[in-house]
Amino acid sequence: MHEGSEPAEPTLPVRPPVGPLPWLIGGGVALLGLIGTVVGLNLTLYSPSGFVDRYLSAIDRRDLASALEMPGVEVPTDVSTDLLTRQGTVPVDSARVVDTVETGGVTSVRVEWADQGRTGFLDLAVEPAPPTLGLFNGWRFATSPLAAVPISVSGSPEVRANGVTLEALSAGDGVASVTAAALAPSRLTLDLDTRLVAAAPVTTVAGSGDAPATVEGQATPEFIDSVQRELNAFLDQCAAQQVLQPAGCPFGTFIQDRLVAPPTWAMVDYPQVSLRPQPTVGTWAMPSTPGSARITGEVLSLFDGSRTDLDETVPFTVRYDIEIDADGNIRIG
Repeated sequence: MHEGSEPAEPTLPVRPPVGPLPWLIGGGVALLGLIGTVVGLNLTLYSPSGFVDRYLSAIDRRDLASALEMPGVEVPTDVSTDLLTRQGTVPVDSARVVDTVETGGVTSVRVEWADQGRTGFLDLAVEPAPPTLGLFNGWRFATSPLAAVPISVSGSPEVRANGVTLEALSAGDGVASVTAAALAPSRLTLDLDTRLVAAAPVTTVAGSGDAPATVEGQATPEFIDSVQRELNAFLDQCAAQQVLQPAGCPFGTFIQDRLVAPPTWAMVDYPQVSLRPQPTVGTWAMPSTPGSARITGEVLSLFDGSRTDLDETVPFTVRYDIEIDADGNIRIG
């Protein structure tokens, strides 16, 4: 370098121009990744089994809104919808998809369920629906998964299912019935617990194909005690009548001689009340039941004028029909 001369400017390396190939490769890789993701989701989350899994998950969460909003879920007509609530829906212990079979565009998704020691299978029909976001397979139930569950109850015009009271209509022979819509599979615990009528719990699974569930209503101790008190009071009134044949009463006696004074009655054995449901729902019967009463007095012989003591235990039977009115009052007839 000479004194006074300008320093030379540094020389920058010259890069070759970038062509479109790298961009095309990157875009292709991204596209392949997107396609792979779509294919993977269509084989899992957006498959027929994935669709049913979402439905089963909604039942397990007791998320009625999500379950009922799924495409193809329709409520059966002419049935009670009182169980289509969070309280009315109780999931089974477990439910999972175990198989799928496609026939003629409809896929049958087999669900295996287990509940309280029982197991069973439920086949849900799924068919294609419009895609989601134009990429993911859409599905809908070809047949609604809601089950119409027939329930019968004896001795009462109402029954409880999962704690929800259902009104039932008389079906004859002392039985009332109601058909309720329920998500399948789900557990239904049926019972009855009123002041006058109760029933032990019966459990069934909606969609299991079980025979109609029947709840056997029985008179409660309070019901029996109420009838017993009224019967005892009625018989006490009969015993208060100082005649041989108390009017309108189930016991009495005859003598061929003459009473010196009015006789005295006293109850010995009150009939013990038992109740059975009758063909008309809400009516009960006390079957023919024995009891006894004692009559005492003094008798004058019409033959020779002698006097003797009257002391006789008189057996009798009673049978009554009992009706429970709409207000829960007891009527004995």
